[in-house]
Amino acid sequence: MINDRVQKYVGVKYKLKGETLEEGMDCVTLLIAYYRELGTQAQEQFPDYEFDGHFILTTARKFNDEIAKLTAGGHRRDRIEDLKENDLIFFSISGKDRIELAAAYLGDNKFLYMPHVGKSCISSLSDYWTGKFRYGLEVVGCL
Repeated sequence: MINDRVQKYVGVKYKLKGETLEEGMDCVTLLIAYYRELGTQAQEQFPDYEFDGHFILTTARKFNDEIAKLTAGGHRRDRIEDLKENDLIFFSISGKDRIELAAAYLGDNKFLYMPHVGKSCISSLSDYWTGKFRYGLEVVGCL
């Protein structure tokens, strides 16, 4: 659902490791702030991460280690039809078997994400994104 709590994260400029809405954020820091506002302990669950020169979340294994606590007790969802509001969703843009984008699922086939260039936005799980979708994880403790 797109409400005021979500809307304030739309239009945030991209800045690697930026930490505020004003200075800008990257994919991970945007998600940390969003999920923290939903009542999770996201900041504690995402330890410092490394930027490898290509993309922060280079492999599902590496990222899964970092979000294990955030999603502990939650369910993995392998089909778009099974996604629930506030799930953390993952995409492979290049078509290779690695995670290259993480986003927050908002319901109604919409998700919040930070592109590598530009500003954060809400997009629909259209044909383009459907082909890039890999899985979703339930985030436990959202208000």
